[in-house]
Amino acid sequence: MTDFIANEAQAREFVVQRVSDAGLQRIERFETLLLDENQRQHLMSRPSEGEIWQRHIADSIQLLDIVPRETWAGLGGPWLDLGTGAGFPGLVI
Repeated sequence: MTDFIANEAQAREFVVQRVSDAGLQRIERFETLLLDENQRQHLMSRPSEGEIWQRHIADSIQLLDIVPRETWAGLGGPWLDLGTGAGFPGLVI
């Protein structure tokens, strides 16, 4: 898997290295929507809100390092994420 990610800045940099600018914008929008909705529904634990990049977003993105590129959506076939809950990892990827 990934090297140890110690903080939010490292997690964000990990993600930035793996996604396009447009992808990063979509992830940032998802983060905003998720944090807002988490105030109404308990989608993730409150303590993890302050570590969303480290505990959720980078954790999801790391799958791109281990899944063969030819299986990525649009390049060879769709992925199926059953029970994605708050959207991790399905929506992030």
